[in-house]
Amino acid sequence: MPLRDASARGCQTEEVAPQPDPLLSCAVHFTRGSCPALAAKALARPLPGALSHIELAQWLDDIDDTGFRASLSILWQGFVRPTHLPRCIGKDVGGLEKAHRSACFSESPLDELARLVETRSLYGIGFYRDFLRTNGGQPVKYLEHDGTEAAWWAQEVSRRCVAAVDTEDPFWRETPFVDELALDPAEDTSWEKEWRVPGGLNFQPDDVAFVFLPEELHENARAFFTEHRANNTGPPYLARYLDARWDRKRIQHVLREPLAAQVASGPAPPR
Repeated sequence: MPLRDASARGCQTEEVAPQPDPLLSCAVHFTRGSCPALAAKALARPLPGALSHIELAQWLDDIDDTGFRASLSILWQGFVRPTHLPRCIGKDVGGLEKAHRSACFSESPLDELARLVETRSLYGIGFYRDFLRTNGGQPVKYLEHDGTEAAWWAQEVSRRCVAAVDTEDPFWRETPFVDELALDPAEDTSWEKEWRVPGGLNFQPDDVAFVFLPEELHENARAFFTEHRANNTGPPYLARYLDARWDRKRIQHVLREPLAAQVASGPAPPR
């Protein structure tokens, strides 16, 4: 006897609970490429007959507007560099410039991934938030400009700058993680749910949860790093590879699948 639809039998179908977002346990550092206009200018610039290794590397960095070179540099060095300028509620305090420069990460959920890639690039390196905490990282707290909390923080910063700044004051260990919301809504990045690690983040290949890069590069990247592991010539990043353009279901599948199965089978099949 053929089975009838559950609704035809007067039964209610069981609702399937949505799958939890696997990115919520992680934070990602997405790289930026050179400004397209500057990259084009560098590409058009005549080059001398011979370039040193350093000059060639700098030129390749200058002409890359994709974020690829920046991502590869971070992986090769095992270090996410801090911002060039201080960023936080105490960014203008003299003597604390280094303490207020941080490596930046985003814990945006999958639903915000396309928006994040649009402002950065397709290249990124993901870490578990527990690892970031172990290395001094915390989420950033954003303050309304006219709010009482912002006024309190500003007052405390000013009070500590009346005399010589005591760089050992525990207060300054909190300021890297406090910032004000941008006055211009178009410049508001609070939706990125930023994390910061003061001074930058050192890491080993096993600390990387996953790497974002275009799918067409996955096979070559895994072969590249597998060769380095075999020859002991460089860090082997054989973590999960993701493409930020994949749909939610496919990213969830790759993040939940055992890593050993992915390394053995190669690129994840379309889903």
